[in-house]
Amino acid sequence: MPASYVPGPWDQTALSRAVVDQLAGRTRVLLALGADPNVRITQGGADWTPLGLAIKGGATAVAGLIVGNGARVDARWCVPVEGRYEKVEHREAYDGCTIERGITPLMFSAAELNADMVRLLLSSEADALAVDWRGWSAREYVADAEKKARDTPSRTRAVDIKMQLSRSLSAQKSLSRSPLGDARKHR
Repeated sequence: MPASYVPGPWDQTALSRAVVDQLAGRTRVLLALGADPNVRITQGGADWTPLGLAIKGGATAVAGLIVGNGARVDARWCVPVEGRYEKVEHREAYDGCTIERGITPLMFSAAELNADMVRLLLSSEADALAVDWRGWSAREYVADAEKKARDTPSRTRAVDIKMQLSRSLSAQKSLSRSPLGDARKHR
């Protein structure tokens, strides 16, 4: 264990620990043995999912394993996701956030300017039209992150994400107006 290691809620399950450590092989084995990819990590005021932890760590390969094993790509949470080396004394939900209107993995990936993660989630049918308690979708999250970006690579990733979201939004809007879209709403 690194000297700077700080124990946290991510130690609650073997799967969450493997995700935070970005151990794809261990994650694969745990999922094959029946680990729940949708377990809520709720110790100490946290309310996260393994997918949220993978996004925070930028572990796209691990996120792909989790999604491929049934993680809900539209699961929501209201507590900011913290990384494993961040000492967090107090975790509090965003003001006004509810679990029904919390942050989705797609919104979080957009805020982190992680274009590969956005691509993974959109290809796994994440809802690009979903909005949070403030009325923000992934588009607003990426626009906000782009405003704060100080370097060209970050701005380039923001443009890439906006293009991905635009294509997905167009496709989702078209689908929602079709008979197939009606059938998907009722499954």
